[in-house]
Amino acid sequence: MKREELLQRCNAGERDFSGADLRDADLRDADLRGANLRGADLRGANLRGANLRGAQFPSTSHIVIAEILRQAAGNDVQRLMVAGLVVLQRGWCWREFDRAVTEPRLRRWVRKTLSAWPQLHERMVMLYRAKREDGDEL
Repeated sequence: MKREELLQRCNAGERDFSGADLRDADLRDADLRGANLRGADLRGANLRGANLRGAQFPSTSHIVIAEILRQAAGNDVQRLMVAGLVVLQRGWCWREFDRAVTEPRLRRWVRKTLSAWPQLHERMVMLYRAKREDGDEL
C-alpha cells in the first residue's frame, strides 16, 4: 500500500490495516492513532514521527517498538541506543533485550514507556513473572 493511499484512508477515518502489506512504506509523521496494525507487514517501514498512540500491533514488532522508544528518548543518547538496539537485533526476543539493558534507569524507562500499550505491558508482565519464578533479579 502506498503512503498516499494509507494516509487518505487514515484521514477518512479508517483504522483497520490488519494484514496490510506495508513493507518499506514511508509512514513518516502518519497519524496512526488507534490503528489496527496486527498482522500488517511493517518490515522496512519508516515510522519516524508517526503517532502510534493506541495503535494495535504485534508485541513482537521490532520496528514499532523501536519507534515508540525513539520518540520517547528525545535527545538522551543512552535511550536512543536502546531504541537502536531493538532495530538492529531483530532476532532477539524480550528476554535477550532484558539481559542487554542492564542499567536500572534505562530498564525503568523502557518499562514505563512501553506500559502505555496493553499488548507490550502484558509481555513485560509475563517476562518479569518468569524471571521471578526462575529466581532471576529484576
